[in-house]
Amino acid sequence: MGILRRLIDNTRTLVGIRKARTPPVAGEKPSLGTSIVRDDLRIRVRHPIDDTLWTWLTDRGWRAMETRNNRRQYRLVSDKVLVKLIKADPRERESIESTLGSAPARK
Repeated sequence: MGILRRLIDNTRTLVGIRKARTPPVAGEKPSLGTSIVRDDLRIRVRHPIDDTLWTWLTDRGWRAMETRNNRRQYRLVSDKVLVKLIKADPRERESIESTLGSAPARK
């Protein structure tokens, strides 16, 4: 079944059927152990996020994502970055977020 699935996926890519996915609607604040994603970045939530930080993150396109059946490739952002965002003053968060684009590639 895996070979057939890959053949279908490659055919869809060659024919140009694929469409860019829109981000899901911003939902509730994620619980501990889940992941939040934006573009090709993923942060595992291992520390509690308050409501103001979650609102700030969702305004910038971060969404809670069920990654169990998700085949997309993400770069894993260090837990230290999440801790910095939690502790940072709201005015400092943008400078911390700008460093995320240079995150090392990890799954």
